Amino acid sequence: MRCLRLAISLKKKGHKCTIFIDNKINNKIFNKNIKHVYLYNSKKKFSENLDSRIFNEKTDKKGFVFVDDYRLNKIWQTQVKRKHQKIIVIDDFSDKKIIADILINTKPDFLIQSNYEKETIRNKNSKLLLGPKYAIIDNKKDNYFKKKNSLYRICFYFGGSGNLNLPIKIIKNLVHKVNLKKVQINIVVGPFSKNKNKLLKLQNKCKKIKVLKPSSNLSRKFKNFDLFIGSAGISLFETALYNIPSIIFVINDNQKVDTNSLEKLGHYFVLNKNDLKKVSKISDIIILFSKNKQRINKLITNREFNIDEKGSDRIVKEVFSKNKSTPKFEYIYGRNILKSEKKLKIEKIQDKEINIYRQTRNNLINRKFSLNNSVIEKVDHYNWWFKNNRESYSVKKNNKTLMYFFHDIFKINNYTFLIPGWYILNKQISFLDIMQGITKQYKILINNKKFKNVFQIGIINKKNKSMINLAPKLNWRLIDKNDSILKVLKTRIKIKNFFNYYRR
Repeated sequence: MRCLRLAISLKKKGHKCTIFIDNKINNKIFNKNIKHVYLYNSKKKFSENLDSRIFNEKTDKKGFVFVDDYRLNKIWQTQVKRKHQKIIVIDDFSDKKIIADILINTKPDFLIQSNYEKETIRNKNSKLLLGPKYAIIDNKKDNYFKKKNSLYRICFYFGGSGNLNLPIKIIKNLVHKVNLKKVQINIVVGPFSKNKNKLLKLQNKCKKIKVLKPSSNLSRKFKNFDLFIGSAGISLFETALYNIPSIIFVINDNQKVDTNSLEKLGHYFVLNKNDLKKVSKISDIIILFSKNKQRINKLITNREFNIDEKGSDRIVKEVFSKNKSTPKFEYIYGRNILKSEKKLKIEKIQDKEINIYRQTRNNLINRKFSLNNSVIEKVDHYNWWFKNNRESYSVKKNNKTLMYFFHDIFKINNYTFLIPGWYILNKQISFLDIMQGITKQYKILINNKKFKNVFQIGIINKKNKSMINLAPKLNWRLIDKNDSILKVLKTRIKIKNFFNYYRR
């Protein structure tokens, strides 16, 4: 599909374009104004040598060759380069060396300067067009607006050749949990999608499921959805263009992406293929998203990098430019300069910190002294995040987060309890900064009037000698093992012998 979009952009600039395909496929997604040529009349065992020879035979004039096929590597590129003016490779892997004149890689990874510069070193002999600035997506309609609808509209799309079993299992679970009068379920079926019959059977049972077929302007249909669920392909950019919140699954190796870079596009909910097995938990996340629609929408609309539909035009301009060097990162993506603040700054945690909060909590340095020292999976974390009553704060210095502190409040009978805690980002955080952060937390909990009649409970692992020594300075008093307060707490939390319990 991206080759077709690129061909349309080239044709608008007056260039003649032909799309070469190895075998016949569904021609409904073709454009009648673009010539298509098939290399083979029947399926053959693929060979780079054979394919390059046939391609050269069928292209009688020297031209600019755009390659969008993971099979066509060094052998193919070398053979074709001997005949043609330029080879332009479109690829999604960020660890390959190429011999082409130009490499186009639109991965969000290249929104991070260190990733961008590594790639320029790896392929220093080629001109590189890197990152979402060159995303090949449909033009956004000038009169774009989202139709108002009382239904919560969900779209599933796992690519043109995806396995429909993946969304079918989630949908089956979801329809038993939601009010179908308030939800519309859409699923896009690609030309090579597997298990189409299973989907049609499910659709016959549940009329709220709407089956969509792919088209050349599929992305424009996304604009009316409230949630997109699918694989981490070109849809990453299309949903960002229309500000559609997404749950993204990394299905294939070429979809592996730096999660920090995805957050710059507004995509915070990224799961792995194995997570698709957790059907019930995923459907619970979908329901939570529908109940927290404004919070979820805010994440994608307040993103750091805004995608646009000019990627194809930028590519055409760079391909025919006399400048053969790779554009510098600062020229393409700018430089983010933040004002330095040496004092510690306390801020209430924001939804955009959802992933770094989990990563920090899962760090061994934080888990080893915790009541629960198991690693928390993403699906569990996302479900917890939107329904917990925890108050969390970030401690920042020089615009970098050093640690998080938090407190959980809950009631048992007539008692109200508060249990504080904290996580540090890594071992490099200085002891002084940690102590200052803990002191800030202490002052908030002691000076806030709403905590006046609350039992504040401290739980410290007996191996954590530094915190045990610090406890009296923070007004913690050790609770006797026969104290009635512990008996009350037992109804809510596990009381373990290798922890000390304190109150203040």
